[in-house]
Amino acid sequence: MLFDLSYQLAYYKAYHLHQKNVAIHLCCIPLILASAMTMLYATGKPWILYSLATVYSGYYIILHRKVGAMASAFLVAIIILIQKLNTLFPPTVIFRSALTIHILSWAAQFYGHFHFEKRSPAVLDNLVQPLVLAPYFVLFELLFDAGYERKLHDRMLAQAVQLRRDKQ
Repeated sequence: MLFDLSYQLAYYKAYHLHQKNVAIHLCCIPLILASAMTMLYATGKPWILYSLATVYSGYYIILHRKVGAMASAFLVAIIILIQKLNTLFPPTVIFRSALTIHILSWAAQFYGHFHFEKRSPAVLDNLVQPLVLAPYFVLFELLFDAGYERKLHDRMLAQAVQLRRDKQ
């Protein structure tokens, strides 16, 4: 199941069936990803960030070559932006800004889960899967909305609804 794209997306989607909660996630997950990457860079050991980005990219490419390549390019773009920001602003300003964005984005997501989904977020049931898959889920949601991989979308959605029923 680790390398079953449909299942991985369905597991995450089962926690994100309400459109308003999905909209919150479409905004907040990229912010959480970028702010987390920024804080990792701020440790003074950028190799940690580069290593994690490489692992994420590899996993995403294994799951789906084309979309994995898009996700990898996005991760590289974030790293380039972080490096540029670090030439323009003091590290403490960057870190504090990233931390604030990170906390507010997580709070918004929890609000979306409890208010719209009426259930706890996936991260409380399985820590690793949502943290790794959330950015990929956002990219797939955007692509699905554009009509990409309609069969995969339909299969994933049916699995998600079934997973949600099974958990109730």
